[in-house]
Amino acid sequence: MEVISTHNQLLKNIETFEKYLKDKQYDREKTLKLIKRGACFVVYKANGEIKFAPSRFLGYKNNSLKLHTNSVVKDGRITNPAISKILNETLFFYEELEQKFLKYCKTLGIEPDNKKRKYWNSIAKLRLEIPDYSVSEGSLYLKTHLAKERNRFVVALAKANFKNEHGKLFCEACKENHLEKYGKDYEGCIEAHHMLPVSKMKEGHKTKAKDFVMLCANCHRIVHRKNPWLTTIEEIRKIVQKTKRG
Repeated sequence: MEVISTHNQLLKNIETFEKYLKDKQYDREKTLKLIKRGACFVVYKANGEIKFAPSRFLGYKNNSLKLHTNSVVKDGRITNPAISKILNETLFFYEELEQKFLKYCKTLGIEPDNKKRKYWNSIAKLRLEIPDYSVSEGSLYLKTHLAKERNRFVVALAKANFKNEHGKLFCEACKENHLEKYGKDYEGCIEAHHMLPVSKMKEGHKTKAKDFVMLCANCHRIVHRKNPWLTTIEEIRKIVQKTKRG
């Protein structure tokens, strides 16, 4: 892969990176992983918001996720000098930018790797008006895959047992009560979380109604993003509370 050599080539890669952040779920998740694992970042401003993109993606001419994923040559020792030359800036650790980066990651819903990061203080030089990309959705397609079977009956039974025991359905992590908050029509909008992830179940595993905890959609998503293999409701409460405080 050829290393970038002009300001325009750098801007083009930033626009591509921004597009992936707004694109379909698969591309967005892969892009978030690049941010999460990155060590050296170009700082830019897009539509008034300060953002960060990793040098190992931006440093190669006309880069794309496909090229980046398939390439065995992704070396910061090559891309970093090229970006420094274009920006006429030294790559350095800035405490202020580190705090802005951590705040940016929080808005993206990711927790960056615990490592020492460096930045080009390039905000003033890289101000973009990124168009609001639209993507095609809604087309019908045939999708075939193997998936582990889920039994909806035992989920319904778990919810019924929980309601019989407590008199109502509510989130066991944050205590949110859909009946009180949204009204009777939305009382059942609670999610049953498997304490043993389906992905870890062996074929023929027997799930019981008591093997679930009740979570609202937000807490359920936090648990699956952070650690879906927690074994007690106390552990789930701790990680949810820590995430919401953080």
